[in-house]
Amino acid sequence: MAMIVKTSGPVWRTGRCAAALALLCAVACSNETGNVGDDIPQADITNNETAPPSAEEASSPSPSKPVAEEAQRAGEQGVRSAGFYRLAWSGDKQCEGLLSVLNDAHVQTGKAADYADAQARDYLATSSNVEWADAGDGVQSASLDYFNDGVARLIERRRGMLSGNRIIALWAGAKSGDFQHLDFGHAGANTKGFPQYDNLHTKLTYSVADIVDISGRYLTLVAPLADFDKSGAVFAMSWRLKAGAAAPYEAQNYYPVVSCVAEPAKSNSEEG
Repeated sequence: MAMIVKTSGPVWRTGRCAAALALLCAVACSNETGNVGDDIPQADITNNETAPPSAEEASSPSPSKPVAEEAQRAGEQGVRSAGFYRLAWSGDKQCEGLLSVLNDAHVQTGKAADYADAQARDYLATSSNVEWADAGDGVQSASLDYFNDGVARLIERRRGMLSGNRIIALWAGAKSGDFQHLDFGHAGANTKGFPQYDNLHTKLTYSVADIVDISGRYLTLVAPLADFDKSGAVFAMSWRLKAGAAAPYEAQNYYPVVSCVAEPAKSNSEEG
């Protein structure tokens, strides 16, 4: 289910005094048998611009970067080699198209802001990703038909902190001007026939996200932080309309499911 948190405006844009936002997430022992609508514990999300990282955060290991066949050129953030991913699970006809996009050799230029940004670039960047506009203070924005329902919405991609971990999350604008956090934690439990993954709710919560356009349909790519899942897996998410929802639809009228899972053809965990 899409667990939603409302804010009266993009609070993360305020560098001096970021308000704590209640992100609905589960602890590592969360199980994946919950039903749509289950209540889960809350954790605080804060703007990563509020203060410099603590000594503990600074000493946290950075996620491993994929091995590339090509040598990195000066100034490049990273190179993901062609054929890096394999399709580990498919529940959607768009999965082959997604795998093709993910497996195009891709280069990211510039310097990553932090380890979450580096992981998002290394694992999620493709030539078909949404073109984000810089809104300042670690916020990116784009207007798109995110739920594939014919309605353009303002979507923000925000960098922040969750329990001492840097994450990148998505927020959807509403007609009221509020922004609603898009939570993918229950996507596995919402997906029929989906295989069991240990602590999946936690992995999908402590993660980085981006949006990709596959033949005119948007999928959300979610990669768990390496400290929570070293496999390098990428989960592609789509949205379903809740039964009984009435138009005009808002973000709370949808719930997320897993469409595809891509994993490195050679596991990162085998590389040392």
